[in-house]
Amino acid sequence: MKRNAAQERNTSLAELAVFESFQELDWRPLVTEIERLEQERRELEEGSDILRTLQQQLAQLEAAAKETEARLTGDRKEQTRAEERREQAGELLQACDSLLAGTTDEVKTDVFPRVESMSFEALGSHVLTVESCDNREREMREDHRRRERDAARAAARGRLRRAGRQWCRAVNVSPQSTFPAPAHVSGTQR
Repeated sequence: MKRNAAQERNTSLAELAVFESFQELDWRPLVTEIERLEQERRELEEGSDILRTLQQQLAQLEAAAKETEARLTGDRKEQTRAEERREQAGELLQACDSLLAGTTDEVKTDVFPRVESMSFEALGSHVLTVESCDNREREMREDHRRRERDAARAAARGRLRRAGRQWCRAVNVSPQSTFPAPAHVSGTQR
């Protein structure tokens, strides 16, 4: 064992014999260099975190830019459609103005109030727009036809009743004996 210890000392002394001066054994610059490298490593790690954060922010901003671009494209399309509708409305307004200019005062005072009254009856309080005029016109025509058909049916029923009564008087027959009332209408005057 003593021998091993002596050999280790000899080996250590041989290693120290390589250095010619004490300056070469100075460890302080090595410690300073190690500290500088450690500091550089920490800065790189922190820089890596900052870089990661900046990359995340960049990705978020790029996604927001794509979303904004998509909305902008949609808004441009909507604006184009609105401009087309405005142009069509302007053309329809010009056509209406020229038609109104060619309408006589007699028609304006006689027919317009009736049409407005019929419009209110058929459409209620719906606000007419240029885009909805065609549909509302169709609704109003259908309502007018239905009213005329109902009025014609009511007039025909009245004429039939009068004709039936006249026939009963001419033949001297009671209308109830000739035309008995259905069970659900009993007690009503015919």
